[in-house]
Amino acid sequence: TGREVSLPKMESAQEKLRLREECLVNEGVLHLRRKKKFIEQ
Repeated sequence: TGREVSLPKMESAQEKLRLREECLVNEGVLHLRRKKKFIEQ
């Protein structure tokens, strides 16, 4: 995206890291939800 280009390099790296962490957290939450559903069945 054009937004990334205007960001300083370090900031953009931190942003990528933060986004990756959020992604991992979301995946973890989805995984736990699935597990919970599986247990409830």
